[in-house]
This record gives sequence, structure tokens and C-alpha cells, in this order.
Amino acid sequence: ANNQGISGASYLSQAGTPATGGFIRLANNQVIQWRNQGNTGNKSLYLDSTDVFVFTAPLYVMGALELTSGLILGGALDANSQNIDNVNSILDVNSAQVVGTRVVDARCDDAINSGDATTDGVIDALRDAMIAHGLIAAA
Repeated sequence: ANNQGISGASYLSQAGTPATGGFIRLANNQVIQWRNQGNTGNKSLYLDSTDVFVFTAPLYVMGALELTSGLILGGALDANSQNIDNVNSILDVNSAQVVGTRVVDARCDDAINSGDATTDGVIDALRDAMIAHGLIAAA
């Protein structure tokens, strides 16, 4: 007989109103916890008050990840440590939109008036080239 681990048909929480199905049935205010590798604290998995799963440790995905309803970031995204490829959707960043590899911003076709004709000419040429190659768009 194996004396390690747990066995049984299901494990039903004694707290509140636990889930009505599944192998481990917890109430909505209960937390699953693991001890961290440094043995200095716990990492938790729980449902918040809006029924969103919260995991209090970094999440690493070793294979494909399919998101059917979008990704919401609660903090800054560090471009130096994140590899995000093949984005086929719209991202709104401080009133500018990034669509695939195109920046959409109403200011793209504003009049250029730096006060220096040479600078204005260079900026205008760069803007025209970016628009022509589909890198930026006003709408």
C-alpha cells in the first residue's frame, strides 16, 4: 500500500458553500498555497471578489498559450525581458494604438512647425516614409 499523499473519491471543504463538483471542492473564500523554494513564504492561488484567479507567483508558460478573451496587464511590461511575437490585435497605449506593427495616432499628420525649415523637412520626410511603408497611420 502507498502511504504517501492522499486518496479518496473527493475532498469537500467544510467552509461556507463549497463547489458542487470536482475532485477538490473549495468554497469561494479559500486559498490553495505552496511553500516557496527559499522556504521564506507561501505562494497562493485563489479567486478574488470578481471571480478572477490570482496566483501570487510569476507564471511561466512552457508551451503555446491561447487567450480567448484578451490579456490584461496589471503593471508595466518590460520590453527588455519580454518576448512578444506575432501580435495580431490592437493595443491601446496612452491614446496611440499599435495594430500589429503599425502605430495609429491622430497626431501623425499634424503640421510640423519646429521653427527650423531643415528640421521640418527631415521630420516630414521621415513621416512620409513611415506612412508610405505602413508603419504609422493617423486613423
